[in-house]
Amino acid sequence: ARDSYSKNFPLLQKFLEHVVRENFVVSVKVRDESDAFMIFETLNARSVQLSKSDLVKNLCLGIIRDEEEIASLDERWNAIFDNELKSGDSFIRESLRSRCYDEYALPTSGNTKRISATTANLFRIIKHQLNNDKDEVRNYIKGLEQDAEFVKIIDTPQGFADNESIREALIGLNRLDAVAVRIPLLTAYRRWRFGDEFVGFLEFLVKFHFRNRTIGQTHPSKIEKNMLSVAKSIGAGDSLYNIKKSLKDNDIIDEDFSYYFEHYQSDDPDIAKYILWELEKHVRSKKPLVQLAANVTLEHILPQCPDNTWSKEDFGGSDDGPRWYHPYRNRIGNLTLLSRGINSSVKNKSFCVKKTKAYNAEDDLVLTKSTVVKMPKNIKNADIDNANDLDDVDEWTADIIKRRSTYFANLANEIWDLSQL
Repeated sequence: ARDSYSKNFPLLQKFLEHVVRENFVVSVKVRDESDAFMIFETLNARSVQLSKSDLVKNLCLGIIRDEEEIASLDERWNAIFDNELKSGDSFIRESLRSRCYDEYALPTSGNTKRISATTANLFRIIKHQLNNDKDEVRNYIKGLEQDAEFVKIIDTPQGFADNESIREALIGLNRLDAVAVRIPLLTAYRRWRFGDEFVGFLEFLVKFHFRNRTIGQTHPSKIEKNMLSVAKSIGAGDSLYNIKKSLKDNDIIDEDFSYYFEHYQSDDPDIAKYILWELEKHVRSKKPLVQLAANVTLEHILPQCPDNTWSKEDFGGSDDGPRWYHPYRNRIGNLTLLSRGINSSVKNKSFCVKKTKAYNAEDDLVLTKSTVVKMPKNIKNADIDNANDLDDVDEWTADIIKRRSTYFANLANEIWDLSQL
């Protein structure tokens, strides 16, 4: 042991000399604890950035101080921010915005200034809310627990078995990537839980977002502002009727929705599947709905990369050059669902080959049988359960795609109708 000490002592001495000579301590004076956290986070950014949730947790536990309670709250905090929560920082911000609606009043220099809950402002707002008060910390963590319970369902709704309508609507919102609507949903959940009013609001909200953001392409900032206003109305106890009416007043008109839908193109498979699945449910009439939603595949009838069996002349001639198919391949009228994957050897082949080897074999999905293998004669008033109202489709052209898109637009006005408040 003595020999080992003698051998390592010079190394230890060299290390200590290096620490003293090559390192130094910087003293940074700050006005308050909030500035200290911000400076620490900035300096720490060159390594592994400290999350907002870590900063807030440290603040909360620092206020409590009692070791036994700290241990209990630490355990509850870790249960909130477990692996089921996709983003802790986003969750903290969503929770805050669903309560203060980006209108938080923060006293500065004797004046009250309203600030929004941006990422940069989160810590300042929460610190002011807690006000170094133990009861406020306890209430804050209790509120996070309540919000996290629902956010985890929003993130992964497939396993939610309590209410099929809620599950399907939340799956739709995920497919539409409807981030902004999560804020009023959190406020609505705290007020109504999973009651009938919540279901009615959720289904209305899905339709509104689809009409205005997905199809109408309303700017995200306008949608977000609208959603914060709706959350504020819910939090203030406004009636569901008035809340829906407020959304309806900000909705695009039906004529614009029909036009945008008819010309809609989607390169996002999740959105395309959502649209086609809603159309499928609508046209099934009295036929039972088979549980295929998780297994269906998205099919481009005119392939994304068609082979030479497809004719340019059927899609506008040679004026469009080598990419003649681009204006049509992602049109809603060119997309369909299949309950089984199409064989890769035929997916780029002619319509005749694909119809024979794939579409004719589709027994589960009404939409493919009735609008691909066959087509309604009258796209404005079609009864697809009546064979006399359908024509065989022998070729797939630009005109067929446009016709099918128009038929879908007529159905869309029925499916995503907001007139019923």
